[in-house]
Amino acid sequence: MLFLRLKYFFFLPISWLWKTIYRIRRMLYNSQVLKSYEFHLPVISIGNLTFGGTGKTPFVIWVSKLISDKKKSPVILTRGYRGELESSHGIIKSGEVHGKQAEKYGDEAILLARHIDRGAVIVGKNRVKNLTYYIESNRPDAVILDDGFQHLKMVRNLNFVLFDCLLPISQYRTPPLGYFREGLSALKHADAIILNRSDQVPRQKVSEITRKLKRHTPKGIPYAEVFYRPVSIKDLNFRDVYSIPEAAGLKVIAATGLANPEGFFKSLESVGIEIIDRIVFADHHYFTNEDINELILKAKSLDCYIMVSEKDIVKIRKITENPKFHYLEIAVDFLSGKEEIENLVYSCTN
Repeated sequence: MLFLRLKYFFFLPISWLWKTIYRIRRMLYNSQVLKSYEFHLPVISIGNLTFGGTGKTPFVIWVSKLISDKKKSPVILTRGYRGELESSHGIIKSGEVHGKQAEKYGDEAILLARHIDRGAVIVGKNRVKNLTYYIESNRPDAVILDDGFQHLKMVRNLNFVLFDCLLPISQYRTPPLGYFREGLSALKHADAIILNRSDQVPRQKVSEITRKLKRHTPKGIPYAEVFYRPVSIKDLNFRDVYSIPEAAGLKVIAATGLANPEGFFKSLESVGIEIIDRIVFADHHYFTNEDINELILKAKSLDCYIMVSEKDIVKIRKITENPKFHYLEIAVDFLSGKEEIENLVYSCTN
């Protein structure tokens, strides 16, 4: 206990300095000392305060489908993290994902492109420049800014901020004391708060998180609670192999390169899948032949399948065709706040 207190007081000035730097950065953009670029299109930012792991990608897909259902074409701006095009630019149009490689575009871009019904996914970390480059040839009706809450170079019309309810509240601090990129004061710029994986924690914790956040968010903004509903078990070729009821009792090695693997494991267990072994790789891990062979040998010795996330499967399927590999397909569902969030999107894009 004494060690923890000493650690806290030693790192507190560093954490305070980190938070202050980010606060000044926001002030400089708000006062236009640093330039923000405005496009004559509705821009919806989907972001967070943490260093990844809040489940943004499925929510981006949900928002894009909401826009597409109104017969409008969104473009999704994503960094393409660890892909070859991250430092330049690239585009995957709706229906053209076949043959596109995760190594080039990034795993998130491939996953997003698989699910969009209209529009395109634009890859590259300079999102202002890339949107400018592609806007005339694609003429989108709306822009979805993936992981955009700290991307202040682009003016946005809506700020959705996601929180993962599995993250311990003790981590609600800036480094080195916690897992936040910036302080809670940034939430004054939020238009809605999305509490993710709220089904996987006690109600008391959801209430505690809500109380903590409401001290910093604008009065009256919507708070929605979402979870990721398992849809089916699919194979390497994206074909259904098990319905969710059929998955109960399935024995698997759960292996993943997600920032928050615990949410993935809990989703598997929620449908009755028995996890024999858990193997965690780094976030956005690119699987090697050695990784794959080790997983296959272990699955054979344990007489079970290998279960991964959809973000993992888009990389694994380029290396192997082994039928031991399956993935869990998920979709966003709401415990509360769905109508309010839908209305915000519709009002922004009409």
